[in-house]
Amino acid sequence: MGSFFGNKIKEIRKREGLTQQELANILGYSDKSMIAHIENGDNEMSNDKITLLLNIFNINANELFDVKKNDFNPIFDNANLFISFSARENGNSIDIAKSLMAQNDKLIMFKDLRYTPCSNCNYECFSGICKYRNDDIYSLIDSFSKYKKIVFIIPIYCSNPPSIYFSFNERMQDYYNHNEEKYSILINKLFVVGILGSQEETPYFSKVISEGLKSSNRLLLIERHKHNLKMSDKIIEDDTLNHIIKDFKSRLYLSDGRLKR
Repeated sequence: MGSFFGNKIKEIRKREGLTQQELANILGYSDKSMIAHIENGDNEMSNDKITLLLNIFNINANELFDVKKNDFNPIFDNANLFISFSARENGNSIDIAKSLMAQNDKLIMFKDLRYTPCSNCNYECFSGICKYRNDDIYSLIDSFSKYKKIVFIIPIYCSNPPSIYFSFNERMQDYYNHNEEKYSILINKLFVVGILGSQEETPYFSKVISEGLKSSNRLLLIERHKHNLKMSDKIIEDDTLNHIIKDFKSRLYLSDGRLKR
């Protein structure tokens, strides 16, 4: 018996009225045996072939895999959304997020999302829309309008944000190029926490983020080196930085009345 994926390939092929050889020709395989092996669960399909299949037959990626689509919508009214761009499961980004969050707020670990970076494409977004629109990034961005405030927590490594932040930023450009009216909604509720060595070491990041926000009060830059902290040290255990974080939390919930967890 074939795998879930193989059975879905077979189902799609039959739905399109194709033989195994015809589907093999469409996907660029030399003969039908590869399709037979995939449908039986003996072989895997490469990422480029999966992308080709999705585009040709206009299929949602969720149809091919036995996974449930992530739901990023708030469970409670008046909630804020926190997004950590750290690749670490337990690190300063998570500690700071939990220190800032009030009851009923939601935390998303971007590293856990199902998404495709802007790599295997021909810049389709320049003339149309991104071909990876069925992944979690667009569902996440769609949910922004339902939260009161959005907080990005971005660690800086070697003077740059992590690669997953750039992946997100690339895809945001495509989304907001086709939804310009929604960009102002994001900017009106966006707050950013940057965790870096110092502004002197990372001048570009702080300058770009500051110019994009509605107010400098919406940006918190935590400079580890000025407090003699290494990347592995716990920021929330430093009394001075903990006070700065609490002050930022007061600004974040200024109109909420939700300053206690």
